[in-house]
Amino acid sequence: LGSVKSGTGSSVLWVHNASLSAAGTRMCVGYCGKRSFHHTVNLLVFAFPDQLTVSPESLVPGRDREVACTAHNVSPARPDVFSMSLLLGDQELEGMQTLDRDVMEGPQGDEDPLFQ
Repeated sequence: LGSVKSGTGSSVLWVHNASLSAAGTRMCVGYCGKRSFHHTVNLLVFAFPDQLTVSPESLVPGRDREVACTAHNVSPARPDVFSMSLLLGDQELEGMQTLDRDVMEGPQGDEDPLFQ
């Protein structure tokens, strides 16, 4: 996992070249005489997307199409840690939008809430 550097009153875990296998619950244990103290911590390892895929790559004028942006190899993929947006210039697109009018719809069936 890494190396531990201990000094007076502290101990530091250095994680070198963290991989996803380093993630998880770890426990810090300290001793003072016959007493022991412990505290657990959840170690998160972030893996940023190695690529983003947008499909379709081109649109045909006059035709309705769904545009999806997908991230690959992201960790953790929880919505409180990772999010994505589709932009048109510097404007964030939300719901169902066209260039000349906005029509807001909720998710349909099992639609991913990321693209609501």
